Amino acid sequence: MIKSSINPIKLEIKEITKKLREIEPLVLKETGIESIGSLNGKYGGKYADYINIMDEIITSPDHFVSLYMNGFKKEAEVPGNHQNNYILLQETPILKEWLLLFLKRTYLRCYGSLSKKRPPISDASMILGQNQMCYGLFVTPRKNNTTGKWENDKSEIRHLPYRYWSIGHILNAGIVEFQSDKLIPFQTVPDLLNYTRAALVIPQKSKYGTALFNLYEQYVLDSNEKENIPFLIPEYRYDGLETKHIYRLDFTIIFPNESNNDLNKIGIELSPWSSHGQMTGLKNKTQKEINYIARSNWESEMQKRRDYLLKYNINLLTYTDSKLQDINGVWNEIKKFLVPATFNEQLHFYIINDRVNI
Repeated sequence: MIKSSINPIKLEIKEITKKLREIEPLVLKETGIESIGSLNGKYGGKYADYINIMDEIITSPDHFVSLYMNGFKKEAEVPGNHQNNYILLQETPILKEWLLLFLKRTYLRCYGSLSKKRPPISDASMILGQNQMCYGLFVTPRKNNTTGKWENDKSEIRHLPYRYWSIGHILNAGIVEFQSDKLIPFQTVPDLLNYTRAALVIPQKSKYGTALFNLYEQYVLDSNEKENIPFLIPEYRYDGLETKHIYRLDFTIIFPNESNNDLNKIGIELSPWSSHGQMTGLKNKTQKEINYIARSNWESEMQKRRDYLLKYNINLLTYTDSKLQDINGVWNEIKKFLVPATFNEQLHFYIINDRVNI
């Protein structure tokens, strides 16, 4: 089966626009409205008045139309312009046809922001790095002139042009460098990858971490959809800006779940025995004391898994020595979570299977 290279959303928008142009003269004639501009002012441009655009997650054109009409009907309960416009709409079939087409086109043009779930506070920023070397990822970073602290511009979160925590997102948003109190911008994908390696990966002093990031980097550079690939986030700190933090993840991947418009999160732990299990100074210890130390180390690792899952909803993939000897095998498992989607598959299905019906 050969897939068409034509974006079905753009094609649908083009077809709806053609229909609108065909019926607009008749709409103006039957309603007595003087111009298309006035028509838009009375009906088409009112969706922000009738729908809670900031908080609603709108999943389809029909959902958008339904919310609009419910909001319009509620406003029309009070005598005034809304009520007059609502009565005219009910009395004029061609106007209703025009409005439904207009609203569906509006949704298709803005579906990226209208269908995007606003991340909760815990998902809107991440603090990275070791001890004093501290960096910040924010969905839409800005410095608060009053507090002097870095934060998210909440008004822009839903309008982000890229998927959250993708290469395109970080390239567009930059990385906050807390040491210099500056937002580090990036012009190109190689710029972002080079900075990440130097600032966050190399300081790990892990040959496995460096090797894995090198494979990721080559994967990104070879891709034709670089900006859609999830950013491989190094050194995610459990305790944020606290200098003495108890946990860091070697790498984290956050990617959208298209089926429920949520975020999936995978933590990657590279745990060779030399750094995570080896015990020293055991010469004068009893077997009971050695067992106690080993049990404490094991419980610490399990607690880390539990804490990240409960606080951030992150599941951990752990790679020990036997796996790390084949770093390419580890990479082949991890890269399955990096396959980018080019556009909303659910909306694609809607367009293909349910052409606009009035």
